[in-house]
Amino acid sequence: MRLPSQSAKKRTGLPTSAQELLLTAALGDAESALSAWNLWRQQHELNNLDNDSLRLLPLVGYNLSKAGIKFPEMAAITALTRLGWARHKFLFRSISEVAQLLTEHRIDFLLTKGLPLALEHYPSSALRPMSDGDILVRLTQFDRAIELLVNAGWRHASEYMPSPAHHAIPLRNATHQEVDVHRFALGECPFAREDEAFWRFAVTLSIDGVSALSPNPTDLLFLTCANSVHSPLRWVADAVILVRGNEIDWNRFINQARKRKLALVTRNALSYIEQRYSAGIPSWVLKSLQAIPVSWLERWEYEAWDKTSSHSTRLLLRYAAYRRVPGAQHPLGFLNHLRLHGNLNSVAEIPSWLLRIATQKPRTFTPETTAPTPKH
Repeated sequence: MRLPSQSAKKRTGLPTSAQELLLTAALGDAESALSAWNLWRQQHELNNLDNDSLRLLPLVGYNLSKAGIKFPEMAAITALTRLGWARHKFLFRSISEVAQLLTEHRIDFLLTKGLPLALEHYPSSALRPMSDGDILVRLTQFDRAIELLVNAGWRHASEYMPSPAHHAIPLRNATHQEVDVHRFALGECPFAREDEAFWRFAVTLSIDGVSALSPNPTDLLFLTCANSVHSPLRWVADAVILVRGNEIDWNRFINQARKRKLALVTRNALSYIEQRYSAGIPSWVLKSLQAIPVSWLERWEYEAWDKTSSHSTRLLLRYAAYRRVPGAQHPLGFLNHLRLHGNLNSVAEIPSWLLRIATQKPRTFTPETTAPTPKH
């Protein structure tokens, strides 16, 4: 496992050099982990960390302790881990109540993203901090699911009223626990047909005593890599842990990347964790992903994720997501797509809507949103 260079240059979907040191401390063998940790400590302090780096510390502490390494910050990291465990208890209880409610009303759903990772793939759920849970609901049952949750006391967590085209709606309950209810597994692929495969190969897990389904490890890895541009630090640990701990169906992974036109982002993600952390990815997998043709729009989209403060960039990212919808070729189709995103009555309202959002200060953006969605 190579130690990162000290370059501070930020790359699309990848950690900074300082974050790479923490990841090496969290994922490396005893020698490389200790070397990375000592180098990181020379330049940083625990009380002056970005939130993403702070959330990685429990895994760092676990990895160093497992190797029998003692260090002065261990007590502080242990306290942070215990705090995360306590917070998870409240979150898991709320999510289990959601799961029970949806099950009772025969709503099909998958627990996705951080939930199955914490529950099934990390050594302890406390090592995978989360601030919310994510649930994928079948498109035909989505409105009913939202209705049930609202009737049960959940409220919209965003200041923006979600449109019928939002890929996910964030909800919050009275105890301030949050859940994102997804129409589609990925904001970059706003259509339900390809998501059916996630249901077909789903696996069972338990959350706070309630049985539920989640994507299998291969699909979870694919979703993790596809989302790497949105989470430059956490996805690395998630992906490495998934690859090391599971038999991945690589042909299935490659097929998903090809069908969803996400070969570029997924191959870059896999190449990175193999080169940097020796994750164990077969060379033929990377060669197969490299051989998949990538359009200019997909290349532009990948590079544009570092420039989402531009309103024109955000609009083009929306167009890139729209072009993945089967049959999305005609320009008028995109206009109707914008109409749905803007909760507009007709396409004639689009110019004034675009002018209105152009005067708003950009926030965190995902391609399915009418306006940027606040981070949780």
